[in-house]
Amino acid sequence: MLKALFKKQMMELTNGFILDRKTGKRRVGGALVGMIVIYAFVFVTMFAMFFMLGISLCAPLCESGMAWLYFAITSLVALMLGLFGSVFTTYSSLYNAKDNDLLLSMPIAPGKIVLVRLAGVYTMGLIYSSLVMLPTIVVYYIFSARSVTEFIFPFLLMLFISMIVLTLACLLGWVVAQISARIRNKSFITVVLSLGFIAAYYYIYFRANAILSSILANSGAIAAKIRGSAYPLYILGRAGAGEIVPMLLFAAAVIALFALTYLLLSRTFFSTATANRGTAKKRVSDKTLRRRSVGAALFSRELDRFVASPTYMLNCGLGLILLVIGGVIMAIKGKAVTSSIYGVFGNIEGYIPVLLLAAICLVASMSCISAPSVSLEGKTLWLMKSLPLSAWQTLRAKLLLHITLTSVPVLLCCVCALIGLGVSALPGIIMTAAALMFVLASAALGLAVNLKTPNLEWKDETVPIKQSMGVLVSMFGGWLIAAALGGIYFAVAKFIGAELYLLICTALLAVLAFPLLHWIKTRGTKIFESL
Repeated sequence: MLKALFKKQMMELTNGFILDRKTGKRRVGGALVGMIVIYAFVFVTMFAMFFMLGISLCAPLCESGMAWLYFAITSLVALMLGLFGSVFTTYSSLYNAKDNDLLLSMPIAPGKIVLVRLAGVYTMGLIYSSLVMLPTIVVYYIFSARSVTEFIFPFLLMLFISMIVLTLACLLGWVVAQISARIRNKSFITVVLSLGFIAAYYYIYFRANAILSSILANSGAIAAKIRGSAYPLYILGRAGAGEIVPMLLFAAAVIALFALTYLLLSRTFFSTATANRGTAKKRVSDKTLRRRSVGAALFSRELDRFVASPTYMLNCGLGLILLVIGGVIMAIKGKAVTSSIYGVFGNIEGYIPVLLLAAICLVASMSCISAPSVSLEGKTLWLMKSLPLSAWQTLRAKLLLHITLTSVPVLLCCVCALIGLGVSALPGIIMTAAALMFVLASAALGLAVNLKTPNLEWKDETVPIKQSMGVLVSMFGGWLIAAALGGIYFAVAKFIGAELYLLICTALLAVLAFPLLHWIKTRGTKIFESL
């Protein structure tokens, strides 16, 4: 039984690689080769990146007699990456697996189910942490390793780091499970956590050189602080550097922590996996029901679908958050932004509102809410078509959701930017009108392309959201339009003032938007009815 469960768990881990989510069938031939090439490219890229990190740190630290600090730093990086890659896998595969009820109904001890699930989590953690540890170990072999233990112990360290990742991921997965069992809308929690990870990643990415320089310049002080305040990390580093006693202590501590984690999970798995406290009881009465117009009901339906899907919000609504952040930054740092613009482009009269328009349109194009909206109906499209509604009413609700959710942060960003950068009233008003017209055009463009290229046979909603032609055209088309809005002004700035140029841009965007809206209302509705 245990062997069969292990085989099943490993098959679940490789399904994303072997199975096509769009069709649910096994990849063969070119599709499988293409997937192998993609994964190989990602692995080689990550290997090269952390190999360069190892080269930057290994030689100077090892020459200073602090090889243990090298392993302490790289192990922390591996720990963070492994934890990032496996914490949500822990929750979904351990506590929220679709077959938990089936397995618990069978004569299988919960401890065995937990052991098999943990094997899957450990494998994921090992994959992610090895992306850091393998290249840094190779660098250590090249620059410093001499004895047998210096060759063997770094590899053992990688295996034990993955076990620490497993322990921490189980702890955080249990926390996520407890929180998830007590809230009704889990989508916002997922979005907030994902955005937090994205923000942390980009902060570390852009500060990487400064962080490395600081580590090398203050390696002695950092080493002293670790020995004093983070002694387990010091033991970890010495174990990786080939010292036998620290390795034995480190291994014993990690194995003991894992054993304790396994014991606790085995005792609490049944109650946590079967908990259903997230569904709040709601008493329905005549006071809670209210009549709404058809348009309001359809708009509410589209909004509910958007906020119920973290994948939809993160991939098609990230621009909304960036617009708000950008507006706040420009309102606070307006003078610094203006100085930077003049420093790059020179004191070109009227260029600031044009550049603002291009930047706002560029970010707003990342909000492509309407682009996958038809495909997301999927196999339940017949339900909408069975209602006494016109196709235009359904399509109009999809357009209104995109326009409403995008135009508010666009308007906020425009107002903050105009105040912070000190743009005069007339070009500011025209620029705002052009930005709102861009929102209308991008909403119509995304929906029109999705009507022409719908995908209603998907198995996973990530397929129409991430692989939709409508999303591709809406986003990259928006980027091209934004680049053209800002770039063309360089050629005509000597002949046309900013106000006239912005008026022309507004008119051209209207020429794009209104014919698309007319096409959706006429030809598009017929296409929708025939789906």
